[in-house]
Amino acid sequence: MRFRGWDPLAISCLVGACVLGGLAAAAPAVALTGTAQGHVGLIDTNTKAYGFSSFSGRWTPVTLTGPAQAKSAADYLGYLRTAQKLYSYNSTNDHWYSIAYAGQVRGEDLCGATAVVWTSTSMYAIASVWAIWRALPFQPDEVPIGGGSASNFGLFWTNKRGYAFHSATGTWMPQPAPSRAISGIANDGFGLLWDTSAAFSYDPTPGGWNNLNLDDMQGVSAAGGGSVGLVWGESRAQAYSGAFDCWTSLENTEPFLGGAAGGDVAILWDTAKAHCYNAETNSWTSVILQSDPAGVDRLGGTGGLSVRPSPSSGEVAFRLPDVGDWKIEVFDVNGALIRRLDTDTREKGNALSWDGLDGAGRRVAAGTYWVRAESAERQVEARRIVMM
Repeated sequence: MRFRGWDPLAISCLVGACVLGGLAAAAPAVALTGTAQGHVGLIDTNTKAYGFSSFSGRWTPVTLTGPAQAKSAADYLGYLRTAQKLYSYNSTNDHWYSIAYAGQVRGEDLCGATAVVWTSTSMYAIASVWAIWRALPFQPDEVPIGGGSASNFGLFWTNKRGYAFHSATGTWMPQPAPSRAISGIANDGFGLLWDTSAAFSYDPTPGGWNNLNLDDMQGVSAAGGGSVGLVWGESRAQAYSGAFDCWTSLENTEPFLGGAAGGDVAILWDTAKAHCYNAETNSWTSVILQSDPAGVDRLGGTGGLSVRPSPSSGEVAFRLPDVGDWKIEVFDVNGALIRRLDTDTREKGNALSWDGLDGAGRRVAAGTYWVRAESAERQVEARRIVMM
């Protein structure tokens, strides 16, 4: 059959163009991105997100207020953030929960069953057990510094005090004694906040704060598993056992030179002795070092973050555990971020140096500073530095 006045080739080209045009119009003109972890699968377009649960085997959609600016998945939760709202997908009940947020986002973290977000004005948290976003505005005199998520609680700290989010009840638990926090750790077994003269730990079961009574903080070491943690002052230390869910102290006659914690063991050393904490037995054991004290490497062992020299009037050298990538930050005694050291500034292997300059290239004032290092595996090391 021929169409009068039409060329057959032209007709076939026209029909093909129409078909292709129809297919192009039907296809979503958006970029799809997704992530998966634990029991959660997450995929989003610029208008919708879909959460998958391995418990139910179902996809559950939600309409977004705009394209996702951040997203992640953990064991039980999926998380998305747009310019207007926070979204969480709960794999245990196939439900999405959202909340409008205020202020500029300063940080966010998702681990296990708890998501936390902090902005310039408020903090937000949600857990799979207590499936609703909880918001708490900062006090007028507070400036947010940091935060973090563990599997069963959230932690926030400001220039004035700290807060824990108790995931089992959905309640906020302020630090009992107002204390300026320099930094903190949200570990699976415990939370920890510290400044230059005190350290407070948070116990998520059943939920409460504990003053560790360290008068002169020097160092912190903790791994993400929560089996063991270590904090020490000049000659006194506290170690945490996940098996016993308690902190145990050690008094020493000599100043500590360094420490490290990982697995079920924490170690400390001075010029003459090494001290080991066994988290499986909740006990300390010491040994006299059979070497010339003058030859002891004051930079410390490879198990934790080491600093040399301190005090210092110029460059400070760091040495890190030679495992994975690390995020390294320097803070002043008010908790303000002074300098972030990127991984591309590494000199060789696990060695890194700080030239004593702030982010604007100015030399920092004399005083006390803290360097905090966190690995991709959520191991945290922090050490006190004195600049002259």
